[in-house]
Amino acid sequence: MAAFRDRSRFDRLLHLLQARGVRRGVYGTSKGWLYVAIGVWGFRRFRRAIGSEAELVYRSELKAGETVRIAHKPETYQGKRVRSRRRTPV
Repeated sequence: MAAFRDRSRFDRLLHLLQARGVRRGVYGTSKGWLYVAIGVWGFRRFRRAIGSEAELVYRSELKAGETVRIAHKPETYQGKRVRSRRRTPV
């Protein structure tokens, strides 16, 4: 699980809503907050299932004059390149 500070603002908001919903709806007496907790929990699980959650891979400060190069390695299967799954329309 990523540290709380490494999450996006939207993820932190969802986490806050879910925690407040559990606190006031499950342990408290508010049905509205209970439904918020259930809804946010379901939405977060759905996002995880479809893989739309961002994942922090690397973080560092850049000094003056430094650059960052972001590259994508080709997909491989047992060391062999995989052909693109996208087909161009004929």
